[in-house]
Amino acid sequence: MKQPFLFIISLLFLYFFSVPELNGQTHAIVRGRLTDASNGDPVMFVNIGIKNKPGGTFTDPNGYYKLEVPKGEAVIVFSCIGYEKVERSVNAGGSQEVELNVLLKPIAQELSTVVVSGSKYEQKAEESIATIEVLKAQTIQSSNPSSVDKAIDKMPGIAIVNDEPQIRGGEWLQFGAWQQGHGDG
Repeated sequence: MKQPFLFIISLLFLYFFSVPELNGQTHAIVRGRLTDASNGDPVMFVNIGIKNKPGGTFTDPNGYYKLEVPKGEAVIVFSCIGYEKVERSVNAGGSQEVELNVLLKPIAQELSTVVVSGSKYEQKAEESIATIEVLKAQTIQSSNPSSVDKAIDKMPGIAIVNDEPQIRGGEWLQFGAWQQGHGDG
């Protein structure tokens, strides 16, 4: 009587630990190295993620990365200022680890100075009576932001809250706009 019971328990044990979805193996690892196509040098701090999904990773100083992806088909996006954006499809269905090395092509990008003012009206920097902070192109390039709002978020007095820029808290601007639109007349 004990032998059939142990046999059934053994089969159930093997089943639960061999089906990936039941034992937590629903992800695979994509790893590799990113290098500059023009000279073969490693490209550091490249932003890497799954297309249309939050999160991700970036390359280390030697250009290596490791990214966890759901098993199956996924599109990996590689982006870095100064290089063309690259998208590569991977199929991690059958294995736990996939190697994906990518050559990034340098592109010439002209970065200009960004001026952000606390006024709700457009004006030239020279005409402003308020303090002006200037975000120079070199600062943007050296911080390697993944998007423009990440670069602007580095400015003193500016914070990105719920994907909206807030200049020194932003309440005075919102209050002033509300008063103008809904005032007593």
